[in-house]
Formats: sequence, structure tokens, C-alpha cells
Amino acid sequence: MFNKTTFPNYIQMKQHVPQTIWNICRFLTVGIGCGLIITSFTRPQLTLFIFWRMIVPLLPILFFIAPGIWRNICPMAALNQAPRMFNFGRNLTLPNWLKNYAPLIGIILFVVIVSTRKELFNSSGPALGLLLLFTFAAALVGGYFFKGKSGWCSTLCPLLSVERLYGQTPFVTVPNNYCQPCVGCVKNCYDFNPALANIADTYDTDHRNSLYRRLFAGLVPGLILGFYVIPDAPHINIIVMYEWMAFFMLMSLGLFLMLEVLLKASSYRLTTLFGAVALNYFYLFNIPIAADTFHQLFGITPPAVILWGMYAILFVLSAIWIYRTYRKERKYVPSAPSRTSELRRVSNVKLAPPIDQLMDTHPSYR
Repeated sequence: MFNKTTFPNYIQMKQHVPQTIWNICRFLTVGIGCGLIITSFTRPQLTLFIFWRMIVPLLPILFFIAPGIWRNICPMAALNQAPRMFNFGRNLTLPNWLKNYAPLIGIILFVVIVSTRKELFNSSGPALGLLLLFTFAAALVGGYFFKGKSGWCSTLCPLLSVERLYGQTPFVTVPNNYCQPCVGCVKNCYDFNPALANIADTYDTDHRNSLYRRLFAGLVPGLILGFYVIPDAPHINIIVMYEWMAFFMLMSLGLFLMLEVLLKASSYRLTTLFGAVALNYFYLFNIPIAADTFHQLFGITPPAVILWGMYAILFVLSAIWIYRTYRKERKYVPSAPSRTSELRRVSNVKLAPPIDQLMDTHPSYR
């Protein structure tokens, strides 16, 4: 039977890291981010090397293993929560239209940024600096106007869909250290209960939430594969390059929809499978890049056996992650109580108690 510890929310989790440590880490990440913005104009090649070859390759595996660490120290989150922490924000409620379409906007931003990276952000330090400046400013402004994390972190952030997809079954659970107290600013909040956020969206009566999760998981393997397989300009016309990027994404999304229809598989299982495929695609190309980065930094070339070992470890972890995520759906669906008719799906599957109870607590969830 279902009990309150089956899918504990962050209020029920014990905080093991002192608040002072989190504050120091946030100060450091904001400082590093601001430093990268400055050096992107003064030493662009160094900034490009640090950001694209040292920082970005680590983020997906961090989201996969211990996403709560990044959610607690992300510089954009620190800036977003600064108005709340220092009590100078307006704490407005997000408009309904923005609540409804914010996840789609975040997905579009992610696709545009990744696609534009091939031609612009990979090679231009100032362009990368302006991108970082824009995201930092947007996070701060969103935190000033809107309550909780609704102004950026839990709605518009381009990385949110990646974090939700890979962080739904973490190997190391680190509870949210913000949101004291929770103000119910968004529906199916990832920070409130990361284990249930994605699956609650899948079984939500508002089918847009399920559609957004399916859309992102369906297109992201094609986006990643196209990014690394398609040649960059000037080896290929830039228009043709973006046409091929769109083709790869549409083929990936089409495969997702075909499997959904032919296999009659649950959307939740397919999004999990496609997420694992995308992660392995990413590191198929980035493990050799990491080896080259290691060689440039230390003059040592890792042997091939180490690279193949890393591939094998990632594959095994992905298989375990898929299994654990599938098991979670089996626990969630038959155990969901019949209390919240408003969130009833056509199949009469309801939300599990942690999300259900929070919605009863916060009017903004109704």
C-alpha cells in the first residue's frame, strides 16, 4: 500500500548539508558565472574552453546522478531567489497564460540555444557572454516580480526540461534547500517532489503537461545526434545545416510517436527510454572530448580501455535508471487515491498523495 514515505517530498527529507555550505557554494557559482561573462570579452578563447569543454559536459551526468546539488547551487537559481531571500521582491502570481505555456517556451529556448551553439556560441566568446548575461538577468528579474521559483527556475529555464527528465529518479537524493516555506507557485513542482513531478505531469488532466514532456523527450535524441553528426559551417551551408537539424529532431519525434501508437506503451516509459538514449548519445561524443581536454590540461592521454569503461558504466547506470523509473510508475498508478477528482484523467488515474496534498494546501494549484 501507498504511504507517505513512498514518494517523500522535500519537506519530509532530512537536510544533511548545513545552510552555510549551500550559501558559500551559491556565492562561488554566481562569482564564477560573472567571471565567465567578463572573461568572455577579455579572454574569449579561454572562456569558451572552460565553459564548453569543462563545465557543460559535467552537467547532464550531474542531473542524472544527483540533480538536487545543481538545483541548490545553480547561479541562475541563486539570482532568482535573491529577491526572496533579501525581501525586496514583489511576489506576484504568474499569469495563467504564462503558467500554461512556460514549459513550451523553455523547450523552445533550449532547442534554439543548442542549435545556435554550432554556428555562434561555440566560437564567439562575446556571444556566449551575452547569452549568460541574458539568462542571469532573466532569472533575477523573474525572481523580483514573481513568487517562489515561478519567475524562472520552475517555468522558463531552458535547463528545466533536462533536469526534470534526468532528475526524476536520482541515484543520490539531495532535497531542495530553497522554498522555506513552499508557496505553491507552480503545479507539479520539481523542487517539491522530484520523484513525482514528471509522472504527475504524465497523468495530469491538463494534457499540455504530458504533451510538453513527450515533446521534449521525443526530440532531444535527434537534437543531440544532429548536433554532433551534422558538419559545421563552412563545411556545409548554414541554412542546410539548420534544415538537417530540424530533420533529425522531427525524425526522432516521429519515432517516439510511432512507438507510442504501435506498441501502445505508456508515455512515461517512452520518455524515460528516449531520455536514456539521449544521455548515451551525448556522452558517446563527449567522452572523447573529455579525454582530449584532459590531454590538453595535463599532457596525458587516457588509454582506450578507460574510455570504453566509461561507456560501459554509463550504459549500466542507464539500464538501472530505466528499471528504477519503470518500477516507480507501477507503484504510483495503482496506489493513487481517489481524493482529487479535479485531477482525474480519462482513465481515472489520480495523483499520488504528496502532490495531491500540496494541491489541497495551496489555492494556486487548483
